[in-house]
Amino acid sequence: MKKIKFIALLITTLAVFASCDLDTSPSLQLDGENLTDGDVESLTLGSLAFMKEDNGVMRAFHYVGEFGGDNISLSGTTSDPLMYIYNYKRIKTSVRIGYLWSFGYRTIISVNGTIERIQEGESTEKDYLLGENLYLRAYHYFLLVNAFGQPYVNNPTQNLGVPIKLTTSMEDFPARSTVAEVYDQIIKDLEKAVELMTIQPGSITQPKDNAYASKEVAEALLSRVYLYMENWQKAEEYATRVINSGRYNLLTESKYTNYAVPNPKENEETIFAVRINKDDKKYAAGYMLGSMYTKIDGKGWGEMYPSHPYLMLLDRFPQDLRQTYIDKQKAESGGYWFIYPKSDNSGYTTVPVQKNGNNYTIINAGDYGSPDVQSEVYRGGNRYYILDSSNNRIYGRVEEQCQLRNGYPMYYMNKLALQDNLGDLYSPVVSRLAEMYLNRAEARYHLNNIDGALEDVNVIRTRAKIPTWTRSASPSAGQITIPDDYPVLDVILDERRMELAFEAHRRMDIYRNRKNLDRNYPGGHITSGGPRTLTYDSPEIVEFIPEAEIQAYPNPDLLIQNP
Repeated sequence: MKKIKFIALLITTLAVFASCDLDTSPSLQLDGENLTDGDVESLTLGSLAFMKEDNGVMRAFHYVGEFGGDNISLSGTTSDPLMYIYNYKRIKTSVRIGYLWSFGYRTIISVNGTIERIQEGESTEKDYLLGENLYLRAYHYFLLVNAFGQPYVNNPTQNLGVPIKLTTSMEDFPARSTVAEVYDQIIKDLEKAVELMTIQPGSITQPKDNAYASKEVAEALLSRVYLYMENWQKAEEYATRVINSGRYNLLTESKYTNYAVPNPKENEETIFAVRINKDDKKYAAGYMLGSMYTKIDGKGWGEMYPSHPYLMLLDRFPQDLRQTYIDKQKAESGGYWFIYPKSDNSGYTTVPVQKNGNNYTIINAGDYGSPDVQSEVYRGGNRYYILDSSNNRIYGRVEEQCQLRNGYPMYYMNKLALQDNLGDLYSPVVSRLAEMYLNRAEARYHLNNIDGALEDVNVIRTRAKIPTWTRSASPSAGQITIPDDYPVLDVILDERRMELAFEAHRRMDIYRNRKNLDRNYPGGHITSGGPRTLTYDSPEIVEFIPEAEIQAYPNPDLLIQNP
């Protein structure tokens, strides 16, 4: 493709990128009114390439979606500006948030340029490419509105989202639309994309692989969008379409526990991924999406670990296959400990214990009410506790002793690593089949189809090798009766939390369900003075629009800053 200057939406973005020659940048200045199919396809590939950028939307939104939740714990602090996302101490000059805004609109402008040059109905191939571009535009608006706008469940017709830019015109600088208006545009683009990418007999022989948009890719995102909007019927409908398409299968056994290892095109569960190949040297340089979570062969930072409550959730069933993604950095001295948060959550207390078969005994039990670590049944599984000197229960975890970083146990998370057996390589997964089952489970619950909801949840639990749920008071072998104090919605959301952890779902799953963020557990968010709790409608859960973008806008009054 021609190396040319890229026209961006915002003046600041233009100043940053106009001088950059990018081999993969789509041209908005190609000569001639009519493009061949090859030209249009090249433009589309260029837009996809923007999503691979080291500091592009995939990395930036991952930080917002995952670091803003409760699955992770930073082992101290970091000089990276992502700290401001993690501890909710927003700044108007955050480079990470600036990347999300600028690369988001950069891709949207690229897509708009392609859409402007495709006349619907010219050919089946061009219609399909038009559908791909509509999906890409919808997906980027979905990322932007969920970072810079309140959750849809919170007054969407009044709260502001982001500007809806549908042209390449440098005269077009729209005001911020409401959250509802942005969602309406997302749905409009996605539903049209489904129509255009529906393969007709005698035309395209088969859809593209999972590195490209397809009808099912658009349907998968529609399922998530409608879930966020609490349109339960539509969320269930589109999830069912994807499940019944026959294109995807849940991975099992070792294929599941090594989910990220094969190239995405070889993964039967992945619906859409931003595919990064091992030959893309620029993207395999030790600074991949999962680099904060792990360190392999000397590459990566390994500073952000699974949180205590997330680990407690997984530990209800030690045989859960999802435990295998966690690579605990065991201490050379060996031995076991009982570990629990300090009363002020400033760190952890570790109590050395002796393993005797399936039992654990405190080595120096003088300060405790009992010499043994005890367990109880909790929400279908087990949890451990010890007694303090007043016989009060202290809940925690029993495990082999780990190495420490700044006093925090080192738990590497390898879910976003090891593609093609390279420690620093990973292709970000946008949608996969497991999410469709969980989307449908949540939608079915709200449609009062409780048995159908549990059936979907149990598909995921069966794959994870843990007991399935039943409402029956007489469970069959391999089943557990849902306790009276465990609401069915929490059953579903807990399963979603375990299955989709570290995939940038958690923050929105909390807030869109009108739940409050509970961060009363050890981590850098505590020691840096960040909030321990946040309500789902708090202004703090919405990122600031980059201040430089507002200052550069032709009419700054149209780009109203978030409170």
